[in-house]
Amino acid sequence: MDATEKIAHFVVDLEYEKIPPKAVEVAKTALLDCLGVTLAGSQEECAKICAQIARQE
Repeated sequence: MDATEKIAHFVVDLEYEKIPPKAVEVAKTALLDCLGVTLAGSQEECAKICAQIARQE
């Protein structure tokens, strides 16, 4: 079994109730932080240039 299969089995067998509450809290905070930084950064000039290039390709 390769790494991808091991990860897939882990995810399939995962039950939300078995995840430690602190891990859920940290994951939620990290996700919100990532979204906030992404939204804020999307208005930077370099991000606008990258988006323009991506639309052209």
